Amino acid sequence: MTRDVDATFVPHEIVHDEAMRVADVFAMKALAARERDVDDLQVLAGIVGIETEDQAMAIVSEFYPDEPMPPRAAAVINELFNAP
Repeated sequence: MTRDVDATFVPHEIVHDEAMRVADVFAMKALAARERDVDDLQVLAGIVGIETEDQAMAIVSEFYPDEPMPPRAAAVINELFNAP
């Protein structure tokens, strides 16, 4: 819930559904780990609020629990969240 000067915003189901779709796209792109996905992953992480490598890995595992994390994908996620 967000309080404004003269209004209160309470997210409805549609907001939650859209956030879940963005998180799913993040997970899909993280697993693919293509060179062209890196910029998208940065933007999507910001939208979803993913700030750490562990959070990113948890999102991927949540959406694709039966998919093993390819070494390339793990390296991209590591670099994305641990680069200086």
